[in-house]
Amino acid sequence: MKRIIFGIILFLSPCFGITCDEILKGVQGFIQAQDQAFSSYTANVRVEMSGGDEKEKGTIFATGSVSFERPDKLTTKIDEIKGDIKKEIKNNSLFEPLPPFDMYDIFKENHQFEYIGEEESLYLLKVFPKKEASEAVKGRVGINKEDFAISFDVETPNVNLGLFSCKMKMKARFVGIDKCWVPQEMFIENKMRMLLKRMDIKTQWFFDDYKF
Repeated sequence: MKRIIFGIILFLSPCFGITCDEILKGVQGFIQAQDQAFSSYTANVRVEMSGGDEKEKGTIFATGSVSFERPDKLTTKIDEIKGDIKKEIKNNSLFEPLPPFDMYDIFKENHQFEYIGEEESLYLLKVFPKKEASEAVKGRVGINKEDFAISFDVETPNVNLGLFSCKMKMKARFVGIDKCWVPQEMFIENKMRMLLKRMDIKTQWFFDDYKF
């Protein structure tokens, strides 16, 4: 009997807490506030990259700076590079982290959300594509309980064009500075196949010393 009662409590508990719609409403308010929080910033950036194909893999470490101007002008300047990764991988991947707020588009269209619980200071939402949105992402997002700030852990669908396929995983954590939320850490993993050649590239960006 105790197990049955406990199960009923667990089943009904979301009904007495915040709903998914209320969380999404808070997120929209947060995004609108961020759109007006600042017009530009600069920050220091540190990049760690590893990857390659089955025969040759390498690593690279780089430091530099990044500047962002609304709506979408992102410029990365690398001052120092150390490592042995392939040149073509470095040139294609090192200098272009995702524009920091592109991920907010996940809340605008093509996605559905489901409340899946809480973790420390976060509400957790499962995100998945609407049936008609084949290019949407899936995964989960964490929403700060205090001000509905966002963190991401999502992946894109596998793009398979016969001779070429690609799948991407993305994670992003943001930090609050003077009521502005900006990227603290971004991670991207690309898994690609062309003909019989497979390549796996992992890139992580760390940001600090922000100036608005």
